Amino acid sequence: MEFFIGLGVLVLLVPFFLLVVWLLKLLPSEFSFGVVAVMLFGDGAISGLWYYGGLSFVEDIPVFRLGISAAFAIVTIFKVIYLVVNPTTRELLNFK
Repeated sequence: MEFFIGLGVLVLLVPFFLLVVWLLKLLPSEFSFGVVAVMLFGDGAISGLWYYGGLSFVEDIPVFRLGISAAFAIVTIFKVIYLVVNPTTRELLNFK
């Protein structure tokens, strides 16, 4: 059960990624690396809050951490597929 509680951080990470992509569309292309840095920092902050918030009621901490790391792997795969395959985001990130 702790694994699925850790995996539940996906509920926050995916909308945060979509928010960052939306901001990427609004900002000039010069700020694309800054937006990626905000995305990395935000993912860490969200996961850190999820981890420290879950310490009070989770019994098996290593399995909980494994769930959070699996969520990071899933979100990373989602980010790569969305950013590299989607042609509009390729233009925003200046991929040729």
